[in-house]
Amino acid sequence: MRLRELQYNDIDAINEWRNTSKVGLRTNGPETILKQEDFFAQLDKRTDLRFWAVEVDTIIDVNTTNDTFEPTIIGQGGFTNISLENRNAEISLIIDPEMRGKGYGKETVDLLLDQAFNYMNLHNIYGEVYDCNDVGLMFWDGIVKQYSSYFIDLPARKYWAGQYYDSHYFNINEYWYRSNKEKTNGKV
Repeated sequence: MRLRELQYNDIDAINEWRNTSKVGLRTNGPETILKQEDFFAQLDKRTDLRFWAVEVDTIIDVNTTNDTFEPTIIGQGGFTNISLENRNAEISLIIDPEMRGKGYGKETVDLLLDQAFNYMNLHNIYGEVYDCNDVGLMFWDGIVKQYSSYFIDLPARKYWAGQYYDSHYFNINEYWYRSNKEKTNGKV
């Protein structure tokens, strides 16, 4: 599994995943292809955004001597609100709904944190997850525990299906990340 630069032909898949995962997003309405194209166009212009495609190799031909693989995009991850002065950013992650529950999200977070702390010189990565997103809440709770981080609860942050839901902000510090790597010998 790896991160790679986003490509224009990734737009359709990412847009579809966003539109099937609205409960966990800040915006409730569907994203159009035009909005997704505008987002892609902004990536080269804005210094407060950095995103990658999440890619795995899929076997397309099984052969006893040499299997054939094809790279397949299974998600998008990155950072918004990058503040180089304060050395922090907000994490963003979306995984193909058909690929969830297989460990790809956790591995992607680890790849993103590696980028943040070892290549972008960031010190804190934060995020927000909503109470109405049970799966996302359970996922980020596991990440927060893995990195000895913490949640801060904020009331009525997301309006969804006719009611307001609380959210949980979390922060992962570079020191906690490195400490976790030392304890696990670099394994996720």
